[in-house]
Amino acid sequence: IISDRLSPRSPHHFDNLLAYGQSKLCLIMFIAEFRRNYPQIYSVACHPGNAINSDLTRNSYLYRFFVTIARPFSKSLQQAAATPIFCSIMKSVLNAPAIYYNNCYEDSPSSFVYNTRLTQDLWIQTQTMIELAFKRQSLIV
Repeated sequence: IISDRLSPRSPHHFDNLLAYGQSKLCLIMFIAEFRRNYPQIYSVACHPGNAINSDLTRNSYLYRFFVTIARPFSKSLQQAAATPIFCSIMKSVLNAPAIYYNNCYEDSPSSFVYNTRLTQDLWIQTQTMIELAFKRQSLIV
């Protein structure tokens, strides 16, 4: 895990699709580590759906084209809300060992999620990035 990839220092080092993919992987990895650190707190990651209206494609005509083609096969906002709502209200999810849900079912995340060393590294880098952000913010105020 490289913090410059998670938070690039300049716009020309930023790739929106790479950032999106990394953010989703980091979310699930973070949830895995959160569960290890705070087992008494219920936490899961859930995938709401694909190609929901967003600005991910704003800088690329090619990606915008593919999203337009996929739109009839994508979920509506109401359908996309189903999995997060399911995960927040179903008692069966509370006691399940699964950490990732997709379409209201347990799903298998990337094998990186089960690498404790990686999830711990992400946890530490997250704390460091937050501390740096607070320090920068306190300099501005």
